[in-house]
Amino acid sequence: GGAFNLDNRPKKVSVSGVEISAEKDEALRQHLFGVGEYEAIEQLAEKPDTQIVTFKDRKTAERFMYGTKNIPSVGKVELAWVNTPPPVRPATKQDGDDDAVMGNADTNGNQPSTTAEAAEVDYDVAEEDDRWLAT
Repeated sequence: GGAFNLDNRPKKVSVSGVEISAEKDEALRQHLFGVGEYEAIEQLAEKPDTQIVTFKDRKTAERFMYGTKNIPSVGKVELAWVNTPPPVRPATKQDGDDDAVMGNADTNGNQPSTTAEAAEVDYDVAEEDDRWLAT
């Protein structure tokens, strides 16, 4: 298998400084196809001269970010990284910490009444010469 790296750096770049018309939007998309794969282009409602481009990966985003700032048929643009906040995890119980239940106990902490209720476990054992044999 291959090695995987978790990269939480931004993959979104804001493109600003040019009000995007239908022709300029098409020209921007054509330019982006030359850079690499992107996932989406969002128009910011509060800033008509700003669009957010989301790339498939950081490497492609960097290629765009550090490439030309003068996009053909679009004009001179300003580029900036867009940080997305980390996902918000739902709050857990606030009324105190509950102890973790371990072993064969059920969620109420009761142990099974007979060993027949406990799952049968198949153990592997090492021989004297460190070879593993299944029993």
